[in-house]
Amino acid sequence: MFIQLKNVNKKYTNGKNVIFSLNNLNLEVKKGEIVTVLGPSGSGKSTLLNLIGGIDRADNGDIVIENTNLTKISDKELTKYRRDKIGFIFQFYNLIPNLNVYENVEVSTNISKNAISIEKVLKDVDMFDKKEKFPQELSGGEQQRVSIARALAKNPEILLCDEPTGALDYKNAKEILNLLEKINKEYNTTIFIVTHNNAISSMADRIVRLRSGEIVEDKINTAKIPAEGVEW
Repeated sequence: MFIQLKNVNKKYTNGKNVIFSLNNLNLEVKKGEIVTVLGPSGSGKSTLLNLIGGIDRADNGDIVIENTNLTKISDKELTKYRRDKIGFIFQFYNLIPNLNVYENVEVSTNISKNAISIEKVLKDVDMFDKKEKFPQELSGGEQQRVSIARALAKNPEILLCDEPTGALDYKNAKEILNLLEKINKEYNTTIFIVTHNNAISSMADRIVRLRSGEIVEDKINTAKIPAEGVEW
């Protein structure tokens, strides 16, 4: 199994209160799966991404990614794991405003040992012709394409997407979903999509639903449809 979470707990303290963001969570994901993570605000969705992405550490339990247990390695090794294995896509793009499209992607390739060419990823996301434009000159959908190119250029094995369509209109959201599906097929990238939009789960291989830090549903999607057919 490519990703295994075993009895994972993550808690936060609020004064005298202890709040479990994840409570005894168990999950297995195969290489190359598209996983949608659903649930209300505060259910632990972003915490799950942060733990898999090595941004945060579990309080206890095991997080094993391709035979590497993230709970057992040093901070230096965890930094290397994030650099080499993980790509992040956020709701609000996080592009550097004083760098153009090409330079925003180049930032990512500079920290990767196995980067994909900038030209190729910009062509993959249909932004090569806008490579000299700055973020403020782009639409929201175009900015999200650049953020995807930036994440993809690292050649990550795992792509973590936190509400990647949340700030987009229907047309641009559908284009981003098509793009994520294309990346999954071409690079066999394992993709997690955290979303409030239940309809997006119809394009996933696996559907995970969280409530109060616990998995209340974990199922293989036997009725998976192409991203182009997702409607809401």
